[in-house]
Amino acid sequence: PVPPRRLHPALDSDLETICLKCLEKDPQKRYQSAEALADDLKHYLHDEPILARPSPLWEKAWKWAKRRPGAASSIVLSCLLIFGLIFGGWWVASEQSERAATEAHLRKQAEIKERRARESRELARQAIDEFFRKLTDHYGTSGDIPEHIRLEIIQRAIDFYQRFARQKPEDDEGRLDLGFTHQRLGEIFERLDLDEKSKKSYQTAESMFRELIQKNPQNARARIALGGALNQMGILALKENRSDQARANHNEALKLLADEVAEAKAAEHREEYLANAHYQLGLIHQKANEPDQAVKEYEKARSGYQKLVQAHPKNLSYRSNLAHTHESLATVAYLSKDVDQALASLKKAVEQLRELRQQDLKNVTFQAGLAKALWNKSVILFSANKHRETRKQLDDDLQEALLLVDGLVKSSSKNGEFRRIQIELLKVQGRLFGQSNGDAKKEADVWEKLTMALEDLHRLDSSIKVKHELAVVQKAYAMALKKQNKKEEAAEYLRLATSTFDEVLKKQPKNERCWDERIDANLQETVLWREVKNLLEAETALESLVTAQKERIKQFPEMVDLVYWLSRWELDWAEVAFGRKQIEKAKTNLLASIEHAKIPVLKSPQTASYHEHLIHVQITGQQYADAVQSIENQVKSVDAKEINFVLAAKKMAFCAKMLKSDEKAKRAVELLNRAKEQKQLKNETLADKAFDNLRNREDFQKLESSIQKPSGK
Repeated sequence: PVPPRRLHPALDSDLETICLKCLEKDPQKRYQSAEALADDLKHYLHDEPILARPSPLWEKAWKWAKRRPGAASSIVLSCLLIFGLIFGGWWVASEQSERAATEAHLRKQAEIKERRARESRELARQAIDEFFRKLTDHYGTSGDIPEHIRLEIIQRAIDFYQRFARQKPEDDEGRLDLGFTHQRLGEIFERLDLDEKSKKSYQTAESMFRELIQKNPQNARARIALGGALNQMGILALKENRSDQARANHNEALKLLADEVAEAKAAEHREEYLANAHYQLGLIHQKANEPDQAVKEYEKARSGYQKLVQAHPKNLSYRSNLAHTHESLATVAYLSKDVDQALASLKKAVEQLRELRQQDLKNVTFQAGLAKALWNKSVILFSANKHRETRKQLDDDLQEALLLVDGLVKSSSKNGEFRRIQIELLKVQGRLFGQSNGDAKKEADVWEKLTMALEDLHRLDSSIKVKHELAVVQKAYAMALKKQNKKEEAAEYLRLATSTFDEVLKKQPKNERCWDERIDANLQETVLWREVKNLLEAETALESLVTAQKERIKQFPEMVDLVYWLSRWELDWAEVAFGRKQIEKAKTNLLASIEHAKIPVLKSPQTASYHEHLIHVQITGQQYADAVQSIENQVKSVDAKEINFVLAAKKMAFCAKMLKSDEKAKRAVELLNRAKEQKQLKNETLADKAFDNLRNREDFQKLESSIQKPSGK
């Protein structure tokens, strides 16, 4: 490579040596670790001999003197004193004549030293920035490199900047440089999710930039720098749900960045910060459900990033921002029900992200971005019901995305974001196979993999949200096993899902959705055990179901329907217990079912289904007289249009038979006449065996004759 001093003659030779060692063609001649590079940079910054090349004795002495000016001064002073005693007269005579030349020389040397120091700091800062960027891009902020090494590297980057931040330069260039240092610290802290430290650093940078602008309103570099800092503070404000503050920050940034500048690097930063401000304003409008304004801001951002990409084609960051802007435009279009526009924008995003990945295969940010874009595309196709017509393309996209994210998860096992993308992709794939005939095995395999992925994520994120999600997926896996007729295995997984739901409900006892899912999983388990005739497991499942429903009623006592279902499941439990010859347990549950069935009828007497259930359990419990009374209560309390009079007549006829009551038999015929009035009665209805004990009655025969179809014209 071309030696850096050939391009920048003022560059310090030690820093040139460090750079050349990093660029050695032979890997053995390079620094063998990032830690070794950091140590040599530390030696350089402390005026110590660097390890990249041996130093001659005179140079070591000179650097020792720079590090220990006090001791060096004492030695020099002693030498000068002796020299003065010997050559005092000559020195006094010549000192005054040379003083002016010496002072001028020292001033020139100080200026050169300051310029070199600033250039060296800038090169060192760029080296640290590049190293930190590669660390996070290639590993994320919590990749699979050893934790203590990762933290040490990051801490060294932070220490490097904090050392600059403690300086107090008096010139404007120095203070601008110091403001950038605080801003960079804020970016590092933000990337590490240290939001409070990030905010403090941004505020310090903002204050410095504002002082410079107040001193000189035409200071273009300070205005651009302040625009960038305000953008970063706006991002943090939006993250904290302070949308108004975020909006104010970005709008102020746009005003500061309105004027064009001539200097190339400053102009580039201005264009970048303008595009960033428009993008963030688009995000704010999108969150505020203002799609038209969001699209306007996103389009301005897209145009800005497009210009930057054209002007700086090798800057992958600009291309990444452009791809993400297309994704955001797709999101707004999708939320506005414009599916075709959403897919068109996503197509552009995917194409750009594929190109980025090809240019930097090790960049995990680009890989994750592409996988996420493909996931968004699949979600839109599914929700718009276009997944069938694009099945082949959808399968290919999902396969590509899963291969990408599987690699990310393996290489960065502690990165929860990568695991989350993997989980969402698997959910879409599971739904896709679930809606296809003949894919039951594939569907079950996907849900099994998804279950394991969520278990891994839960080890990284033990939140209740992830635990709830795991329970839902365990239930889905069980239902996929059921499709394969693996009923016992499905029942076991439903029991596991029920247990996981219970863990969630311990923390969130008022979570109605979780209660619904938990009860349904338990109920499905009960059905499966009964289908395979395993009454012992069925009874265990029913006991769990009844116990859970009682706890649910405590949490929601105003929900009458919950007691109705409790009574029904207690009746199921009684039937299973009876089948297992557990007579006393069967009686206990039957009586409990009867008592609980009365509660909904008392609280909501106009609901026909509550009356019907009470009548059913009373007859099952051989409480025939009570059942007759419940039938009469139903007729009195419920609107006639809501009553099934045929069913009521059947129940009354059965009670009349068991009670040997002619009066109740007569009442059964009356109920049949009511059924006729409500047009519920058909000729074949009366042929039901339930009415055999009424056939000899005159009133029944009369009713029967009245509904027979005429035989002629």
